[in-house]
Amino acid sequence: MELFWIFIVSTVFLWPSLFIISLLIFRQNILAFIHHIILCSILMACITTITHICSLQSLIAVIQLFFLILCFICIFKIRIFPSFLMSVIAYLLASLEEAVLYLIISNFNSELFVTYAKKLVILPALFIGGCNYALSFLLFKKRIGFSFLSFHHYQKSKSITENKLKYYAVVACFYISMLSITLFHFEKWISLSLLAVLIVFLLIIFYLYIKDSKED
Repeated sequence: MELFWIFIVSTVFLWPSLFIISLLIFRQNILAFIHHIILCSILMACITTITHICSLQSLIAVIQLFFLILCFICIFKIRIFPSFLMSVIAYLLASLEEAVLYLIISNFNSELFVTYAKKLVILPALFIGGCNYALSFLLFKKRIGFSFLSFHHYQKSKSITENKLKYYAVVACFYISMLSITLFHFEKWISLSLLAVLIVFLLIIFYLYIKDSKED
């Protein structure tokens, strides 16, 4: 029964919210991608459920990030770098939102934090979905976002800022991949792992802002 609810919550709350906020961060019209969002949300919910059936929770970050990037490339038909960047930003944001939830319910107790992070599935999905829907509404209403990135047309750039952006996106991918591995096998290092995720997330947003300002 729990697997059924994992699938439902992932399909309705978690993955649609991640796809929507990824698009809105770059000022895309989500209505133009509505069918893509629905299809990819179902696919990602299936992958999430399968990882729990196969007890692959320690690799869930690697698996989800890989298929998230594939969804943007193969189904949304977005170029590789924008797909990679959107996936990384969405997953970093979700990881930080999840960490905030565990900090709140564990009352900043490190042992409880790790226990909740290992065992809870449905509550974090609901929390992340709720946060992302709220942030998406704010981005849409305030017209906040970055507009320099071309999703479908290749633009060769020698910009130092964009090169740094690519570098930090790759670094972020590594830290994301290590999150679930650290949680299940090196739990004493989870605080440092989350700190690294926060720092690289802020660096990516910073360089996105610089790049967007230069384009304007």
